[in-house]
Amino acid sequence: MKNLLKLKPNVFPMASMLLLALFLFSCGGGQRQVQEDRLEEVKEDTELQLRQLKNDIDDRISDLDDEIEEAEGELEEELKEIRDELKAQRERIAVEMEKVEAATLETWEDVLGEVHRTYQDARSKTVELMQEASEKLNQ
Repeated sequence: MKNLLKLKPNVFPMASMLLLALFLFSCGGGQRQVQEDRLEEVKEDTELQLRQLKNDIDDRISDLDDEIEEAEGELEEELKEIRDELKAQRERIAVEMEKVEAATLETWEDVLGEVHRTYQDARSKTVELMQEASEKLNQ
């Protein structure tokens, strides 16, 4: 139990969804309705996690917009590039949200794997981009 609590906060929700997904597919074939109901619950949780990340990216884009208004010249252009990359990450998350919504029992495992990778990549890239923006603003 202590090791489980040491997980990073952003990893725990995805790990719990993965465990629930494994449970879903370990159920017997006679419980299709139960599986579908559970799948809907997991999809809602997954969509919530994606929506939270998307909202976080939106907040960071908004913050950058404020900085861009005050910036000039090369700094302004560099911040716009970072903002565009953040928008691309936001779009990746939106695409994954659509995939989650369309997922079925048969496709869920593949969708979940892809969503998990995209989630982690987008979160990492967002942090990296904001660090880059901060460095540029502090020069």
